[in-house]
Amino acid sequence: MKEREQITTREKSWTPEKVNAMINPELRNLEETRILLGGVSRPTIYRLLNLKQLNGKKINRRTMITQKSIDEYIKNLEDYQGAPNGF
Repeated sequence: MKEREQITTREKSWTPEKVNAMINPELRNLEETRILLGGVSRPTIYRLLNLKQLNGKKINRRTMITQKSIDEYIKNLEDYQGAPNGF
């Protein structure tokens, strides 16, 4: 009986995000993408997908973002030039 309890406890720690990170590190879920892009909102992620600035894949009902498109998006961002009037 204890063995079954241990298995159940272990299974609960396997979230889809953890499994995805292990199986396919090239795909990121929306929350991981938000974090990688500095905490932008979910609507911002969807807007970037609609503008084709990020590449998404659907896995059933889940939207996954390719790590390659995240890297390209960051690479293509403009460099910070400082605030106007030196502020």
